[in-house]
Amino acid sequence: MLRCLIVLTSALIASGCGEDLSRKNRPKTVKVTGVITLQKQPVESATIVLIPASGSHGASGTSRKDGSFELMTFPPDSGAVPGVYKVMVQKIQSPTEPPKTSDDGEIVPSSDVKWLIPMRYGNVETSKLTVTIPESGLRDLKLELTE
Repeated sequence: MLRCLIVLTSALIASGCGEDLSRKNRPKTVKVTGVITLQKQPVESATIVLIPASGSHGASGTSRKDGSFELMTFPPDSGAVPGVYKVMVQKIQSPTEPPKTSDDGEIVPSSDVKWLIPMRYGNVETSKLTVTIPESGLRDLKLELTE
């Protein structure tokens, strides 16, 4: 459930929320690749999301086994719009039990969601991670997380 919310949030950020984003109307994107580590070890299957501090469109990507990732603003095309971004990173273990419903019909989040990296990185306000994507792109973005 939480993983779906993360993916949906990433898609909304990347989509521009209703703008005409046909290829001819998209802003210029540049290649952005990098590596994510936790305690100097590569992090596999982390979701990296860039939220614009300046600029118009966010970007996201998922890390591979070696911690490498490539960001996308308009999937399936790679690239991010140059600008300044706040960064959030999430990696969770999905709940083993299905979501429960309260007496009034509200979905109650599962208590067995396990954060596989520190939870503070999953929020742009507490992650304290920022990145500037230059007009020339960025091929060595290093997200070095600590416990």
